[in-house]
Amino acid sequence: MKRILIVFVVLISVCKVSAQDAKILVLGTVKDTMHITTYRYIENRAKAFSEYIFDSGNSSEHTIIIPEHICSERLYFSCNKDYTLLEVKPGATIVVSADDNKMHFSGDYAKVNNYLYQWVKNDTASFSNVLNFRLGIKNYYNKSHYSFPDNFLDTQEAQLKIASLNKNGVKELKKAKIKDKDFLSRQTVWVKNLGLQIALENYKYAVSKGISLSSDFLELFKDWTFDDAALISHPQGIQLMEDFFEMQEQEFGITRIVPNRLAKRAASIKNPVLKEYYVLHQLNVFLRAGVSFMIADIYKNAAPSITSSAGLETYKAMKTRVEEVDQMNMTGVEAYNFNYENDKGARVKLSDFKGQYVFVDLWATWCGPCIVEIPYLKQLEKELHGKNISFVTISFDEQKNKQKWKSFLKGNRMEGVQLITNNGKTNQIKAYYQIHGIPRFLLVDPNGKIISANCLRPSDSGLKAYLKSILL
Repeated sequence: MKRILIVFVVLISVCKVSAQDAKILVLGTVKDTMHITTYRYIENRAKAFSEYIFDSGNSSEHTIIIPEHICSERLYFSCNKDYTLLEVKPGATIVVSADDNKMHFSGDYAKVNNYLYQWVKNDTASFSNVLNFRLGIKNYYNKSHYSFPDNFLDTQEAQLKIASLNKNGVKELKKAKIKDKDFLSRQTVWVKNLGLQIALENYKYAVSKGISLSSDFLELFKDWTFDDAALISHPQGIQLMEDFFEMQEQEFGITRIVPNRLAKRAASIKNPVLKEYYVLHQLNVFLRAGVSFMIADIYKNAAPSITSSAGLETYKAMKTRVEEVDQMNMTGVEAYNFNYENDKGARVKLSDFKGQYVFVDLWATWCGPCIVEIPYLKQLEKELHGKNISFVTISFDEQKNKQKWKSFLKGNRMEGVQLITNNGKTNQIKAYYQIHGIPRFLLVDPNGKIISANCLRPSDSGLKAYLKSILL
């Protein structure tokens, strides 16, 4: 069987290439693709680095340069339908021999990378789970397709496997006898939270597919705590916490109303360093994304979680931006009195709903993120049926595509108030609210005044909690 040698070596400083950049030299035949990327890109986060090589078998040598700052990231590597996670540090020479069945590492950090390869195989990839699925399909050109039975998430075997990952993972890490303290600190956090990460990925998948999970499955991570500041180094550490808090609020009746939600989530984080990092990170995310819904209250209520002098300086520096973003809510301003055609051909105005709260969904059939929100919106309408609130969806589809819009409504069983603008994307409501992208959600009070011109999405559990609080 022909082998592929993939060599990670340090470059001698020439031109603009740093002496501490890594060089990946691939010797041999790439039978489908070789892919190397930062782990956070695997999970669709910031694309810090990603390189693909596709070869039909004609070339015997390939080279990829790994920038020095990327060498501190955990990398994902795949070749010939096999994959692993890698540690690549500046100054190291790492050699991996890959064939159709397995990879083997030698050279610098061989012990670390051989451990990671076995850990991925023994834990992440050893049974059907969504995290393994998402990792495995990143080798795009191999055309692999996976299918899972609806109950693969919730079998007794899967539950036992997830429950044992922490204990067994810690045991195997100690058994590896790795001396690198920095790696051990970071990997311990990965190991201790892998079961939770897999369970949450499975949970999110199940929700998206309308699959109900058993109470036994949900109990696996009901009382999880975050007490290790090293979680900051995990590329998905913040997302892991956010997914956990969202699941808590959805499944275990834990209510965190929007103005206090960030503060209350932070209160459950035991480690003060991790708590402060989480709060500042999330505030920064809100401000960069222009998330304006109750941002002034969220910012104020988060203050007790900030305790270090450096953290307080960062927190204070956010105030001006908080005030700017808060203006996007347009709270108290007269809402735009739209007058659009519904799917039956009648005209509907905002003023027709006077005396009721109105939640408005601005969307289009060509907008993928808009479509993702539809099941959540339908569920929200169902749960709040009979309350003093109307749900109105307004499509930005062109008038020439009206029949396509109607067919989409019918195919997705979208009921309620369905409207379409007069001029597609070039319309008055878009200009009035200065909308630059959809989906966008508006909340209007019974007097026709704006509560928020940039409201939470239906998929955010905080929206349901907030609406229930004002509809009492």
